[in-house]
Amino acid sequence: MINIISKDRVEDIKDKYGNMVYIEFPWQLFYNASKVLNQLGEYEEIERVIREVEGCEPLPGKQFRSKFNGETLGISELSTGSKVVICIYYLIKIDMVQNRIIDITDCGSNAIKYILTHYNESELNLFLGHEDLRDDFACEFMLNGNMAHHLFEISEGMHE
Repeated sequence: MINIISKDRVEDIKDKYGNMVYIEFPWQLFYNASKVLNQLGEYEEIERVIREVEGCEPLPGKQFRSKFNGETLGISELSTGSKVVICIYYLIKIDMVQNRIIDITDCGSNAIKYILTHYNESELNLFLGHEDLRDDFACEFMLNGNMAHHLFEISEGMHE
């Protein structure tokens, strides 16, 4: 089950979960993730992220069409939220999520919804440092160690 840690500051998390590795998303991790996923034949997941998180149509040659101006873009030009989602998928595929807290602060509601609905069978600990959530939806996840059933509970949990 996914556990979202939302009300602590990063410094508090490092103290509270000192035995866990805190992962932010440097460009090198995304580069490695997209390269290895391609080698593993997992490009379908990247295409699904392009469709469902970006709201764009994938094109041949590992490109996609921008929903804003129709321009053809490469995967390096995905939103940061999509890149975080791809990195999480990569870490799940290579079985590297144990004892890790993954920072999803750069994700908006669309990317968070994707993570909660597609990777909910994984034991993920995710840090979310904002409450700028635009869409509510029903799902089951842990919030600061307690069962939650709606995305908007994250905003409520930040004010406890």
